[in-house]
Amino acid sequence: MVFNNLSEGVLGIISDCLYPKCILNFIVASGGSLHGNGDTCIEHSISKSPEAFSSLPVLKQMLERVVLAAVSNDGFVLRDVASHFKVRRNVVEAAVKNKGTALQYANVYYQTDYSIVLTAVKKDGMALEYTSNALLLNHPDLVLAAVKNNGMALQHAPIVLFENNADIFMGAVKSNGMALQFIGHASSELQSNFDIVHAAIKNIPSALRFAPEKMRNNFEIVLTAVQINGHALRFASVEMRNNLKIVQTAVQTHGTALEFVSMELRNNSEIAFTAVKSNGAALESVSYTHLTLPTKA
Repeated sequence: MVFNNLSEGVLGIISDCLYPKCILNFIVASGGSLHGNGDTCIEHSISKSPEAFSSLPVLKQMLERVVLAAVSNDGFVLRDVASHFKVRRNVVEAAVKNKGTALQYANVYYQTDYSIVLTAVKKDGMALEYTSNALLLNHPDLVLAAVKNNGMALQHAPIVLFENNADIFMGAVKSNGMALQFIGHASSELQSNFDIVHAAIKNIPSALRFAPEKMRNNFEIVLTAVQINGHALRFASVEMRNNLKIVQTAVQTHGTALEFVSMELRNNSEIAFTAVKSNGAALESVSYTHLTLPTKA
């Protein structure tokens, strides 16, 4: 391949280079001139290797297009840019589009800017941590957008926004069933909401551990959980761990769930053999004291 000049050659190398930071060092060493196209070369290098931004001379770090190239490819570079760039909408927006939680490095003004925050939480719901409660109280849709991306973002929302809001809670548990752990902050009505708990354990069966006691004793809720992960039986009520249908389903799914079965049903030969057939390791949990072997027909 023949290049018309040195800068064109460097740009070509950067496009294919796995280690553009090395090329960037060459550009910096050359004084960044390269026949007037040094800044373009630097911009391309930063696009390929954003972490190289901190290696640039201060004057090059002050070029907006270089900053934009860096934050567009790694939003966390916003942490290292000059403070006056942290108040520029295009720079902040580019950063949070790449990594939502880069919002933490933005000027506080943008941490209370509806549009910027919405962009951030849609990219990463956990960016909700870096905005203000005042903004969220005025715009609860920001919380909904955040929890739909990551249900665990619910921990950063004002309780008043979700304690009676079924839509926000449902959005959270559908995204991450473990968000059910925050159900204790919800109203008694939401805590007894079958659909919310059911959605949570369908997403992550072990979230059953966070379900209210009444729900851990609900046949349909527990059955759904053990159909997906037999080990969720450990979080079911005593009554459900002694329910033949529930237990059969659990040990069929995961034989070693026999460990969590009531002693009465561990003595059931059908349950024991189903568990061992599913996973030989379940043999450790078989009770031999009163085990009755099945008779041949």
